[in-house]
Amino acid sequence: MKKEINETQEIIFRLIEKATFNQMDGYQIVSDLKRNRNLWYVVHISREFIPLIILRDLIFDTYHADCIYILTDKKKLKKLLPIIKKWRYDTINLIDNNNCIDNLIGGGFTWIKEEFKLPLSTQFVLIKLWWD
Repeated sequence: MKKEINETQEIIFRLIEKATFNQMDGYQIVSDLKRNRNLWYVVHISREFIPLIILRDLIFDTYHADCIYILTDKKKLKKLLPIIKKWRYDTINLIDNNNCIDNLIGGGFTWIKEEFKLPLSTQFVLIKLWWD
């Protein structure tokens, strides 16, 4: 498995740190993810509702997002969940249907499997965490 964290993923991590608010501790999340790089493939942060609210808060040097998405697989999920449980999210959703995930991410499972040298039988899981 490819273990280094690329530049774009580092940018996403900086946004997660900037999104720290209420119960969401972006610094802890990033620290945990970096320490456990072998348990996930990609991570992204987004805003579930009112996506342009981010514009309002950029002047305050914050990133107003409330959802983190983590792409992992069924084998890694068992080790990743106890780490995630410390993050005090309000809602967690697990999507483990590969066809559904492939549609959500616009295709590309073949690329991910090639990049990480994964067997074709790999069963992905998309984790969605939401903070109020």
